[in-house]
Amino acid sequence: MDADRGVVSAMVAVLTVVFVACSGLVLDGGRLVAARSQAAARAHEAARAGSQELHRLRSGSLDLDAAGAVARARAYLEGVGATGEVRADERRVTVTVRSVVHPLLLGVLGVGARTVDATRSASPFDS
Repeated sequence: MDADRGVVSAMVAVLTVVFVACSGLVLDGGRLVAARSQAAARAHEAARAGSQELHRLRSGSLDLDAAGAVARARAYLEGVGATGEVRADERRVTVTVRSVVHPLLLGVLGVGARTVDATRSASPFDS
């Protein structure tokens, strides 16, 4: 009987680590998915806001004001507290939003922060 002493303690320790790891995968994995979804939504809305910057409407030529589109998309990102890159030309606005997610439970096991990014484009000419 003395040979079995401590076996239950070791098993409990191992099961605790496994439980924390599984819980961390669920919790922190869900947070990563949510962050990616939020980044995609913000990128799409910023691109859509920027694509509304048109000029030369009265002449019948619908051209995207690239500088105005970039400024408007950046203003949207700033308004929602997001960071990212904005590019625009005469036809399309492209926005990339980046977000850093810090793990809650997996951080205990040594997993560091993850960067999530999403890129979306919009054009006033899309149907």
